Amino acid sequence: NWSSDLANFISLKNLNPTLGLTNDNFNATQTTTGKLGFIWDSPTPIDLPDDTKLFTISFKAKSNGTAIISITDDPVGKYFEDKDKKEVNVVVTNGSITVPTEDNFVDSKIKIYPNPTIGIISIESDFQEVKNIEIHNLEGKALHSISKLDGETIDLSHLESGIYFIKGFVNDQPFLKKLVLIQ
Repeated sequence: NWSSDLANFISLKNLNPTLGLTNDNFNATQTTTGKLGFIWDSPTPIDLPDDTKLFTISFKAKSNGTAIISITDDPVGKYFEDKDKKEVNVVVTNGSITVPTEDNFVDSKIKIYPNPTIGIISIESDFQEVKNIEIHNLEGKALHSISKLDGETIDLSHLESGIYFIKGFVNDQPFLKKLVLIQ
């Protein structure tokens, strides 16, 4: 459950292949009201290491705020057992998510350093793919571009000292960062 006033359900990702999870394990018919159901049962035991990711739920922010995500026993209880058919206590913790505006969210998840720089910068992202990177001067002219980031560094030592803007996309969401180059 989550506040449908703050976020829309987008998709399920990273479904754990060891468990054989598919979209069929989820009841997404009530996502517009802030509910998503999940059921999974296996006739054979499956061992997973601690902290294994079972699935990822993606949301899109509708506004700023904090939404509580609650995991309930409705309509059936949570039940887990070990390989000897003994019940296992699995701790499920209800949490909260902060739902910032989309632009602030993407920009806050991209780190460009050092800034100021003498030429070599690193780009670090919480996302998988950083692409279509462009370096613009203050007049908006594109001076350097990279279609896909290979590694995390970019050499800008061929540019003059000044203020630049780095534009790009992560997971098809745009970002814009200011960079100061000193030589």
